[in-house]
Amino acid sequence: MNSPSQAGSGFCQYRRVICALLFFATTINYINRQIRSLLKPVLKGQFRCVDTRFSGANPASQNFRVL
Repeated sequence: MNSPSQAGSGFCQYRRVICALLFFATTINYINRQIRSLLKPVLKGQFRCVDTRFSGANPASQNFRVL
């Protein structure tokens, strides 16, 4: 028979994997936003867009990431 500590070890590993995936997804999202804010002046000048058009790039990139 499995002891209670052995029975829950599979669930604990599963929980750690889920937490790690959430952590890495949040980290990538944060880094992506920081890079986009650093490149904003360059991108605005290169593509000649106003703030309202530039602000639409964030939801567009998030929707692309879901696919």
